[in-house]
Amino acid sequence: MRVRIIRRVNLRYGKPQTDAPIRGELYKGFDLDVVRQTAGTPINGNDVWYQDRNGDYLWSGATTRLDSIASAALPPPPPAAAYAPNKIGWGLRDFNIPDLWEQYGRGGGVNVAILDTGIDLNHPDLRGTIRDPATDTIAIGPAGNIEGAWDVLDTDGHGTACAGVLAAQGLTTYGVAPQCNLHVIKIAETTGGIVSGPAFLKSIEWCVDKGIHVVSISFGQRHDTQRGFKAGLEAATEAGMAVVAATGRRAPMFPAMLSSCIAVGAIDSESRLTPSTLRDTSLDVCAPGSSIQLLQHLNKPLRLGNGTSYATPFVAGVIALAYQSIHFTGLTHSPSAIQEALRRTATRSAVDGYEYRIINPLALLRDLNEPLLPA
Repeated sequence: MRVRIIRRVNLRYGKPQTDAPIRGELYKGFDLDVVRQTAGTPINGNDVWYQDRNGDYLWSGATTRLDSIASAALPPPPPAAAYAPNKIGWGLRDFNIPDLWEQYGRGGGVNVAILDTGIDLNHPDLRGTIRDPATDTIAIGPAGNIEGAWDVLDTDGHGTACAGVLAAQGLTTYGVAPQCNLHVIKIAETTGGIVSGPAFLKSIEWCVDKGIHVVSISFGQRHDTQRGFKAGLEAATEAGMAVVAATGRRAPMFPAMLSSCIAVGAIDSESRLTPSTLRDTSLDVCAPGSSIQLLQHLNKPLRLGNGTSYATPFVAGVIALAYQSIHFTGLTHSPSAIQEALRRTATRSAVDGYEYRIINPLALLRDLNEPLLPA
């Protein structure tokens, strides 16, 4: 079953008892799949404990159920070899994402928001990613006005494509974190549309209220109107959200140019920078952004696309895998820690004297999980 953490609780390994070693902490707002319940140390008269898919235990009194108790354990994800090759794009294959799913999970319980042109809520590969469109989607106007839930129809297709890179379910292609809890904010009508600072700030405020952990932004603006981008990034950092954004093509863009934002460039299958990637000091990491399998709105067939727009949700998906694997323990869940780890563990490359970093998902997850291993 799935539970939501309603107050901070220790995650323990070995046995469901308060004297068991602490694996880490789970924080309010985190959703978690648990495979069984068992009796353990009573706390306030409640001796029911849950065991998660990693074999660790948490006291049930710190949770609320999101569905009914399952009588059997949740099925494990299929082995990497079981995924149809045509559903695994070169980015997932070359960066060993299916192997990470087996070891670390597929982003379950992590709340990820996409700010874009909306989404095709009826696309078969995205139907299971949004738990409740009435509460987990919203449209925000240029002045920061809320235009309502459900009003997120993607007439452009860009938002649907980005959502697929992040969370597609595998009917036609897989996203990086297919079990994440996707939230969608429609903040523009078309690709390249103007996004105002106030609209961005209101979007982040909505994300804070929803307990979002990772935000993916595949757009940029030259000017920070009313300092909304800066204020939004400050609010996100304060709330512990990792904000991932695409770099500009010809000049640094907001919000990617802000130091607290994880700025993403794109590479092709030969690890070369794509023409759309700005060679700038603000660039944190690069990820697959050439010949990417993309979902289309209106249930059109898959197409291939290029750009930092699609490298960005790839990085956001990897961060979602990292958040699930570490269960928000210690300080490693902070945005600055994630950003630092991304840069530290990245593979370095260079072209014409410009050095850039390529995301290394396995090294990142190992780096973030190592402090949690028992001595």
